Amino acid sequence: MCGAAGLDVFAEEPLPPGNPLLGLPNAVLAPHIAWLTPETLVRSLTVAHENCRRLVAGEDLLHRVV
Repeated sequence: MCGAAGLDVFAEEPLPPGNPLLGLPNAVLAPHIAWLTPETLVRSLTVAHENCRRLVAGEDLLHRVV
C-alpha cells in the first residue's frame, strides 16, 4: 500500500528550492491560492461589494457565519 498527499499550505511560502517535499513522487503541492480561478475571484468580489452595500444600508450580510 502506498500513501499520498495533496498539500496547499506550508509554514514557509513559497517553499524553498531544497525543501524535501518537492522531491516526493507521491505528493502534489500547490500554492494556497489554488482555488482562485477567474470565476471564483469575480464571485468573491461581487459578494464583498454587496456586503459593503448592505453594511452601509444596515441590512443583514450575505453568507454570515456566526
